[in-house]
Amino acid sequence: ALAMTLTANRALRTLLLHDNALGEAGALELRPMLRRNHTLQTLGLDGAQVTNAAALECGEALKENRGMTELTLRSNLLSTDAVIAIEELLQHNTILTSIDLRGNDIELEGLCVLEELQTRINVSLDYDHWDVFS
Repeated sequence: ALAMTLTANRALRTLLLHDNALGEAGALELRPMLRRNHTLQTLGLDGAQVTNAAALECGEALKENRGMTELTLRSNLLSTDAVIAIEELLQHNTILTSIDLRGNDIELEGLCVLEELQTRINVSLDYDHWDVFS
């Protein structure tokens, strides 16, 4: 019900669902809103227990979004698989310019992808750096 309400809402610019047990099922419920709501500019899902599978599905929906500029996914259940989904998303969505991934379990391969993405496209990616990049 919330997702359908958010899909039709044309006034909401920021939605923060931080530290809420949204989980995979709840994140997947947001897909219609992510696909169709072009007025929402900021979505905060910090500590919402978002999984790689949910990130993949939501990334597909965000490919069609032309309003969201900022996405925060701090301290979730994300790894390199989610980074690959974000890389794919950013090839289709040039409006999204800020993504925060700090506090996730992103392996070295994913960190390398993030480093490369920042040099290739105009996006601000916040994530936990390892000393490998110093």
